[in-house]
Amino acid sequence: VSSADVFANQSILVSGESGAGKTVTTRYIMQYLAALSKKVDDSHLYHQNDRHPPQLLDGSKNNQSSIEQRVLQSNTILESFGNARTLRNDNSSRFGKFIELRFSERGRLMGASIDTYLLEKARIVSHTCGERTYHVFYQVLAKGSLSAADRKNFFIHNTSAEDFAITTAMAADGKHKQSSGNQSQLCQSGFDDHAKMFGELRTAMNVMGLTRQEQMEIFRVVCGLLHLSNLTLEDAFLDANDGEECYLNKNHSSLGPALTLLGVSYEALNTAVTRVQFKAVDELVKKHLNSAQAVRAVQALIKGAYISIFSLLVNRVNSSIVGSFEGRHSTAAFIGLLDIFGCESFDK
Repeated sequence: VSSADVFANQSILVSGESGAGKTVTTRYIMQYLAALSKKVDDSHLYHQNDRHPPQLLDGSKNNQSSIEQRVLQSNTILESFGNARTLRNDNSSRFGKFIELRFSERGRLMGASIDTYLLEKARIVSHTCGERTYHVFYQVLAKGSLSAADRKNFFIHNTSAEDFAITTAMAADGKHKQSSGNQSQLCQSGFDDHAKMFGELRTAMNVMGLTRQEQMEIFRVVCGLLHLSNLTLEDAFLDANDGEECYLNKNHSSLGPALTLLGVSYEALNTAVTRVQFKAVDELVKKHLNSAQAVRAVQALIKGAYISIFSLLVNRVNSSIVGSFEGRHSTAAFIGLLDIFGCESFDK
C-alpha cells in the first residue's frame, strides 16, 4: 500500500431510520478515534517531532483539557441545544453535522472542526403531544440545575415545564396541553434526569473554556425565551389606516421577566412584534400587524434568538477544538463523520 493511500482523507456516512442509533454511533466512533490518538500520545510522549501539545491558532495553550477531551465534550453541548425527544427517539438530533477530525502522520488527533446544517426551527416554538422541544429548556428548569439565587434572577423559581408555552405540547386543535412529553414510545434511561444532563452540560462548557459569566448569559437568554413564549396580545379594536392594530398585554406575568432577561424595553419589543416596515419604491412604509401575524412575529423572534445561541456555541466549540494545522501538520489527513437526519419508514 502506497503512502498516498495510507494518508488519504476519508469520511464515514452515518445514516439510518429515526431512532436507529446514528447519534450514539457517531459518538462511539469519535470515542474510538480519540482513544487511538491518546494511545499514540502515551507511546510517543517524548517523540521529537510531537513534543509539544497542539495549540490554538492564536498560539495559546489549553492546559485544562486535552484536544481529545474537548472534541468529545463538544457532543454534550450540541446535544443539549440541538437534540430533542420525539415519539421514536428520546435523544434525536434535530440537525445535521459534519465533523472533520484531523490527524498527524503518526495518527495523533491534532484538531477538529464541526459544520452544522438545518437545525429544526419549528421545534423551537412548538411540538406535538408526546414530543419535546430542545433539551436545554428542560435542563434549566429542572430542580437542582441552577442555584436558588440564579433561578430567582432568571425568574424561574417555583416554575416547571408546564408553565411555559414552548415546553408544553400542542394538541391537535392547536392549543397547548399540560404535558411535558412523557408519551414517547421509547423512554431511554438518563434522558429524564435533566439536572444530571445540565451538570454534564456545565462541565462540557467549562472544558470548552466558557467562563461562568458567559454560561449565565446564555442561560439568561434561554429563560428569557421561555417567558417570551408566554406573552399574549390584545386587539386595540380600532381600524387603523394600515390595518388591524394589536399590542402586547402589559399585565401578563411573563412580560416583566422577558424584558429584563432579554434587556429590551416594552416599546422596542412591542414595535418589533406588532409592526412591520418595508420599502415601496423610495418610501419607507410602516404597517400594523393583526394578532395572528403578531403571534408569528413573536415566534420568529424566538426562533432567531435561539438559532443565534446555537450558532454562537458551534463557533465557540470550533475555536476550542480547531488545534493547529499549520506548518508541518498542513499535510495531515482527516477523517470526516457525517451525521444526517434520520428517515421515517411508515407502514402502508
